[in-house]
Amino acid sequence: MGISSNYTRSEYLVMMKEVEKGKFTGMDSMHHLLSGCKGIFTNEAWESLDIVRRSAGGAGYQAQSGLAEILDNCSPNPTFEGENTVMILQSSRYLLKLF
Repeated sequence: MGISSNYTRSEYLVMMKEVEKGKFTGMDSMHHLLSGCKGIFTNEAWESLDIVRRSAGGAGYQAQSGLAEILDNCSPNPTFEGENTVMILQSSRYLLKLF
C-alpha cells in the first residue's frame, strides 16, 4: 500500500497546484481515485485489525488489550460516505470509461 499511497499523495499535490491556478480538470480523476482508495484501505484496515484481535485469543476481547476498542473505533470506517462496494464500483466505472 505504500506505493499507492505515495502515488496518490503526489497526484493530489499536482492537482492542488492546478487548483491554485484555477484549473480544476484533475479533480474528477482524483475523486474517483480517492473513492477507490477509501474503499480498499478502510476495508483492509478493518480486516487486519480483526485478524490481530483474533490472533490474540481471549486476550483480544479483554478491555486491557485495547484491541476491541480499536476495532470498534475502526469498524464504521468502511461504511462512512457509502458502503465500500459502492465506492469501489464508482472507481471501477470511471476506469472502464477511461479505457
